[in-house]
Amino acid sequence: MDFRKHCENLKLEQAEAHKNIILDLCLLLHNCADCTDCNIGCMVRLLELCKITKVSFRIPDEYGNDTNRKFLSIADKNNYEVSFIEVDDVDYYTQFDKH
Repeated sequence: MDFRKHCENLKLEQAEAHKNIILDLCLLLHNCADCTDCNIGCMVRLLELCKITKVSFRIPDEYGNDTNRKFLSIADKNNYEVSFIEVDDVDYYTQFDKH
């Protein structure tokens, strides 16, 4: 197995720990209740998840205040905390951390 494939498998394995909240976020952002290809890999790609660990993950912060308020509600429902991260004065992320 090449290193890139190993990293992708590790990313999906880490994301599996966050499956419930990832599903809620995907339903909110992509309204994919009737998605026929609903699996953790598809949701990770659609949400552009990054910095995935066993206790947290990030998504690019490209949403408005209304959506960010919904993120807070989803996080609370799933026992997560939300923070908004700025990286290098250019990139912005929403981070979800397990309690």
